[in-house]
Amino acid sequence: MNAGERYILYKKFMPFAWGNGGSILSEDLAGSVFFSQENLDALRFYCSLKEFSLMEKQDVLDMAFKQGKLGLQISGGWNLRTIPADVPELDFGVALVPRPAPGRGAHASFAGSEVLVTFVNSKHKKEALKLARFLSSKENVISLCRKAKSVQPALRGAENDPYYESHPLERIFVVQLGTAVPPPPHPRWVEIEEVINAAVEEAIYGVNSPEGALKEADKKIEEILARSDGLR
Repeated sequence: MNAGERYILYKKFMPFAWGNGGSILSEDLAGSVFFSQENLDALRFYCSLKEFSLMEKQDVLDMAFKQGKLGLQISGGWNLRTIPADVPELDFGVALVPRPAPGRGAHASFAGSEVLVTFVNSKHKKEALKLARFLSSKENVISLCRKAKSVQPALRGAENDPYYESHPLERIFVVQLGTAVPPPPHPRWVEIEEVINAAVEEAIYGVNSPEGALKEADKKIEEILARSDGLR
């Protein structure tokens, strides 16, 4: 379990919540739905993992896995590049993030991305769009991902590309994108993220109960949203 890096905690906890049907904000982004039975069940389960977990920062966890000290970890695609380079003899596998139970919920994960933008006052918008289309074309995206290995293409059906068909570990990461969830597109998301990080941290360390942590976080998120009039 991740510790000492609060900005990572929500990325590790929310997949369990999303997979259990939970969410953070209402569909119109106007209200908090963070305190819910789905999220509470997920947080209770997440906290129960502490008894069997190494509590450390991500790079320490990755190193422990490479050294054979961890049986499994929830981590990222960068390991597909670093593990073969650092410990080529390590025999390891990749799997989707677990769902709540067989036949129930989803194999949810955190969805992040790199976004191409141009300035509103740019004098070269047409050229910028042409470059963006070139970089995001299927051939170029998959070529980039093949080289980097730590990122996956945001293309429907990319998992059926011959490259991924012949690289099953990388293919799992592409398949996982199909049920990955991005954070809510709210202008005050950074503040909301910090509230969630703090709540998960309090629950993990027993500073607050899972129920209490979610209730307090829900209230704080509502206060943030109340200050957001005119920003949506």
